[in-house]
Amino acid sequence: MALLRPGGRAWAYGDPGQSIYGEAKGMVGDALPAAWDRADARELMVGGRRCGDPLASAATQVLAPYWSRPAASFTVEGRLSEVLPWDIMDAPARGLVLGYSRKTVENWFVKWGLRETCVAPNLDDPDRNLVLCTAHAAKGAEADDVYLLPNKAFTKRVADREPGALRLAYVAMTRARRRFFAPRSFLAVLPK
Repeated sequence: MALLRPGGRAWAYGDPGQSIYGEAKGMVGDALPAAWDRADARELMVGGRRCGDPLASAATQVLAPYWSRPAASFTVEGRLSEVLPWDIMDAPARGLVLGYSRKTVENWFVKWGLRETCVAPNLDDPDRNLVLCTAHAAKGAEADDVYLLPNKAFTKRVADREPGALRLAYVAMTRARRRFFAPRSFLAVLPK
């Protein structure tokens, strides 16, 4: 705010559903309320178009216990998206592959015998590459196809409705523009 000239206006743009760390990092308590209380800022902050239904509806349902958000606020009109089971065998040809932890990502990188693969999102053109990274690192990235690697601990945290895990699941799902692939065990514990 120090860069704002006296009398100037500023808008905060973002998605409060992605505040993975909540109060601990100052995301909710410090950064949002002043702008969030303004009606015009509220519309701007939940804006942004990425995917279509039913993916948008599934993602908003994940956060339903903690934050009510209309799926239409980030749905591209006329675009269909899918939430699909993924029976992991071979590495996908391209897209974002997300893991819960860096160790999970490294294990699958080795298991698949990958060599020339990005391990950080390429925001310029992620659809031309296969990118493996954590869901935390993928904030801001998007791709047509997003794959979630299996992780029993993360799946259990989602099943237990831990707020941090649900927000991370929301982040992972909303990286996808068209298709979100996840292990059946993960899809089974998502809030209905």
